[in-house]
Amino acid sequence: MKNKIFIFLTFAVMIGLSVSCEKDETIVKLTDNPVYPVVVTVPNLTFSLAHATDTLVFGCSPVDVGFQASTKYILEACVSGKGFTTKETMRIYFGDSYADIKTTVEKVNKLFKGKKIAAGVRSAVDFRVRAQITVDAGTGALGSSTNPLQYISETVTDSTTTY
Repeated sequence: MKNKIFIFLTFAVMIGLSVSCEKDETIVKLTDNPVYPVVVTVPNLTFSLAHATDTLVFGCSPVDVGFQASTKYILEACVSGKGFTTKETMRIYFGDSYADIKTTVEKVNKLFKGKKIAAGVRSAVDFRVRAQITVDAGTGALGSSTNPLQYISETVTDSTTTY
């Protein structure tokens, strides 16, 4: 009798263990229609030496790919019409924030002058924001740190006067 009870209890415990387990994984799935970032606001870009320490605040919207991910935002500029080639692109910001990207007049003025934007002359400048998303690190697969997903906003053109 004890043998039958032992077999019955063993069988009941094994059934209980096999049906009580759940997978604790999170499935990451890219949406079919991601929302790209957008350059929403560009500050006044008429610079003067007297206001070199003033803060410039650019506003952008976030990228939405259907899940929470580690995202870096890069605000870039280039002389209008030059295209965002490696040689022509100026990186204004690289970081985690998208809403209030802050820098100084002096820093942006120096970047613009480095790309031969003439002082005292109104010049057109293109801006865009890139969102780089990293899902895992080091595998080399799409979305990894060596091959991040990139979402680039449409170009916004504004004019500047440097000092």
